[in-house]
Amino acid sequence: MKKYLIAAAVAIAVIVGGAAYYYSTAGAVKTQLRIGGSTSLMPFMMKIAAYVGEEHRMTWKQLGEQVGVQGLPDEPVQLMVSDGGSSAGIKGLIEGTFDIAMASRPLKPEEVQQLSDPVMCPVVLSAIVPIVNGKTLGQLDDIDPKTLKDIYTGKIKYWDQVKPGLPHKKIVVIGRAKGSGTRATFDKYLNIQDYVKDAILCGSNSEVLEKVEKTPYAIGYVDYAYVVKAKKGGKIPGEVKPLKVNGIEANTQTIITKKYPMVRAEYLIIDRDNASKTVIALIKWIRKPDINKEFAEKVGYVPVPEDAPLFSKKPYIEIKPLVK
Repeated sequence: MKKYLIAAAVAIAVIVGGAAYYYSTAGAVKTQLRIGGSTSLMPFMMKIAAYVGEEHRMTWKQLGEQVGVQGLPDEPVQLMVSDGGSSAGIKGLIEGTFDIAMASRPLKPEEVQQLSDPVMCPVVLSAIVPIVNGKTLGQLDDIDPKTLKDIYTGKIKYWDQVKPGLPHKKIVVIGRAKGSGTRATFDKYLNIQDYVKDAILCGSNSEVLEKVEKTPYAIGYVDYAYVVKAKKGGKIPGEVKPLKVNGIEANTQTIITKKYPMVRAEYLIIDRDNASKTVIALIKWIRKPDINKEFAEKVGYVPVPEDAPLFSKKPYIEIKPLVK
């Protein structure tokens, strides 16, 4: 276990096996929410946790008053945020390990059955973007869903089968491990049951990005926010190249209008029957239009429309296969 002091006597970040937790050390610990799951939503929630914690030292009473939730304690907001994948987050919600699950996909029917009153709150819009190694495949700009499916299922094995003029080099297929919400959405869009046997499976978006960057002739897919992050870090263009899908680039406008083919919503999921007032207050605060816009744009997401439901039993964006 490693500990890093963020601000003396205000907050500490503890990093454990890739999961990061922010919590305030100012005052007694009385109200602490445990939030876990999607690696895609992790940067967004970490920014939220840092803002209400070490940056502004907000109390639950202050937060509640901003969204009309009364009777909350005048104690520091305590948020523990950890990753591990959407399925792990939902499993934690079912088992009581987490108060809120972060998920990059909607609930599955079998998960719904294990909760009393499960509801999903869409907090940001995003997209899944195919990426390739920029140094070896910089001439490739666009790909269609059928070709993507054929690459990941092993029907297409060499790059010159994708586009004439590309080198006769074996495609290095990189994807996410099972349990990932990003993989579940990608697979559903492309109607994929399983990957080619030699596919390299990663535990996070960051790992996919790094492996594609360092592996010649590699292809992968990541959440749109990680493309934005890579652009800011100077890796795009150059080391990593995002691809258009059916000629459409993933950007804020094409995500909002849903013109980009692989758009999705990211959710905070709760069991409403067992949710505390602090859980409800936090989600209402995150969905305040000014807060939602500020933090979504900070990490490369698109804020949800103001008329999106706060809580819903149904997915905000329905994922329908693009290919047979």
